[in-house]
Amino acid sequence: MIQYLKRKFSSPKTAVRRLNATQSSRLTLDWITACLSQDGELKGQLPILRDRSRDLERNNEWVKGFLRSLENNTLGEKGVSLQVRAKEPSGQLDEIANNIIERAWKQWSKVGNCEVTGRHSWVDVQRLILRCIARDGEVLIRMIKKSTGLCLQILEADLLDDSYNARAENGNEIRFGVEFDSYRRPVAYHLLGNHPGDSQFNADFKRRIRVPAEEIIHPFKTERPEQSRGIPWLVSSMNRLKMLDGYAEAELVAARTGAAKMGFFTKATPDGWTGEIDDDGNLPVDSSPGTIEELPAGVDFKSWDTNHPNSGYGDFVKSCLRGVATSLGISYNALSNDLEGVNYSSIRAGLIEEREVWKAVQRMMIDHVLEPVFEAWLEVELLSGRLGLPFDKFFKFNAPEFRGRRWAWVDPKKDMEAAVLAMRNRIKPLRDIIAEAGDDIYDVLAKVKEDEELAASYGLKLDPDQIDNSEIVDEPEEG
Repeated sequence: MIQYLKRKFSSPKTAVRRLNATQSSRLTLDWITACLSQDGELKGQLPILRDRSRDLERNNEWVKGFLRSLENNTLGEKGVSLQVRAKEPSGQLDEIANNIIERAWKQWSKVGNCEVTGRHSWVDVQRLILRCIARDGEVLIRMIKKSTGLCLQILEADLLDDSYNARAENGNEIRFGVEFDSYRRPVAYHLLGNHPGDSQFNADFKRRIRVPAEEIIHPFKTERPEQSRGIPWLVSSMNRLKMLDGYAEAELVAARTGAAKMGFFTKATPDGWTGEIDDDGNLPVDSSPGTIEELPAGVDFKSWDTNHPNSGYGDFVKSCLRGVATSLGISYNALSNDLEGVNYSSIRAGLIEEREVWKAVQRMMIDHVLEPVFEAWLEVELLSGRLGLPFDKFFKFNAPEFRGRRWAWVDPKKDMEAAVLAMRNRIKPLRDIIAEAGDDIYDVLAKVKEDEELAASYGLKLDPDQIDNSEIVDEPEEG
């Protein structure tokens, strides 16, 4: 007994501290994890994820709406606009060179010039690239430099051989068809000769083509360091969307069945009816609206009501879509097109957060797609001499400013008054206010000057402070 007390009180147990999230219990037995890299998680899974994401795009109305909303809010009607801001050594804008480059870019952006098939304009190409990045997780843009100019070839991610993982003869590592150097910088892309889904048309898809990385733009959203390939944006909500699809279909079928108001005839005794029956042994009934039939003796009718649509159906769908919207980074109202119960404050708060997502997507498109394409296009145009500008000033002329679309607020008058107040109090400069509207201060001021000069040539005044209100005659009210 004495030895036991000595052990108990003289040698206290060392407390073991653990994070609750790491503990295993009967409640976390189905929480299976593995310490894998992003590439390790994607190995063998990329084709499945892409196919499921494309199936949702084809058959799920909410995914279809999200992709359309993504294109409209990120690119708008005219796509991301270009303003060239090349400057002289004095700091002044080189207006002549800027106008030459912008006019040539506008001509290149037309249908038939910028893309190899000749079917798309530059705005179409931007929309296609953005949709592929969101739906498939990635896209390949091959830049083909010809004497006639730069042409883009848009390739689906399926053409990048997912199954090709090897060590190249030069020592580079090849993962999912992408060849990396020792610093994990892409040096080449190994493309299939044809789309693997076109094997019934052409068996050449097994042949690989090694394309240098200088010819390929491979944009995708990076979520982990050393990630080689992109994953669809719908991954975290795929299962919920598919299950919601099945539930909605079942509710629709049940509601349609319930609307038919079917029922059954029952007999008090096995031989309770000896009257007329049809060829299948069923009691013939002629039912029409507003009529009441008399059942034969010994026969009773019991209705079958499915109690659908379920009264909780709408709330359940809303709950699911809120989770999906959170995963995609947009508001529930935008995803579901549901403005019920929305007020000015709530919709504004939702729009502020959502528009930050659109701005981040715009920045991704500008940094990883638009600027590399412009740089390659400018190089080809300067070398060809079509611009009439010297190539040795390439770095001067390579000064693009891409501006994404901006959005009007729910109450634009209040926001305009707030902008004017901020400018007058020196809190925000005019150029920032104009930029938030999606315009450029140089263009706006130039257009204002042109308008004022044009109005003056007609003897008119555009400045509200200079208008003589005495000349305005109020029309008498009717009645």
